[in-house]
Amino acid sequence: MAAHLAAIDSGRARFAARRLGAIEDAATCEWGSLFISPWLFGFIVLGIFPILYTFYLSLTRYSGHQGPPVFIGIQNYQRMAADPLFLEGRLQHALLHVAGGPDRRRRGDGPGARR
Repeated sequence: MAAHLAAIDSGRARFAARRLGAIEDAATCEWGSLFISPWLFGFIVLGIFPILYTFYLSLTRYSGHQGPPVFIGIQNYQRMAADPLFLEGRLQHALLHVAGGPDRRRRGDGPGARR
């Protein structure tokens, strides 16, 4: 009796899984992996890696030509937050976006507008 109930439960589970698309043909998964791999490679190499490497370099003292990077932690961020020129630049940037008005090229009368 227990084996019969287990077979019914496994049959229901297989039916539910097939209905939800959880059971697929192995060849279909292989073809899907083959087609997605170039995009995935490009996303990792051209997207995620540069972002992570830039964050790593922001935590170092590195000029690009004077040897390897030296890890200094968040000192760069602390120095940036204490710099009055940086804060003034951020304020000016915000004012430019708030009070600068719309871009003239979007209105159609700027230097890059089509005539």
